Amino acid sequence: MAFSPLMFVAGTKLMVPKASTISAPRDLKGKTVVVTKGTTNEQAMHAIDAKFQLGLTILVGADHDQSYQMLSDGKADAFATDDILLYGLIARHRSQDKFKVTGDYLSYDPYGIMFRKGEPQLSAVVERAFRSSPPTTT
Repeated sequence: MAFSPLMFVAGTKLMVPKASTISAPRDLKGKTVVVTKGTTNEQAMHAIDAKFQLGLTILVGADHDQSYQMLSDGKADAFATDDILLYGLIARHRSQDKFKVTGDYLSYDPYGIMFRKGEPQLSAVVERAFRSSPPTTT
């Protein structure tokens, strides 16, 4: 069976409350950031902390929902994970009025999608979705 691969790059960004002024690593100095256990984002935040000597408190959620909840409950100033996951959490929780995704990428992570060749309708949907505008950060 042949597959059609499609690659894209996502990476670590920050979800913060709408009113937050955090938009760059240096804005995190002395702040609390939540990450999800065992993710590349957890490693990235430890590296950012060391690189910029931020003195971060890094909390670890068991999964993305728990990490989101920790931010929502005010236990963290930011939630760091792949931007695509952050946008999905905001959409799923209908919290566009509460949170935003901000800043430059703090790490880059390639993603791959594979689907069976010979499915022109699925291929068209996937291609259209990837060619549309990326989500906004506001």
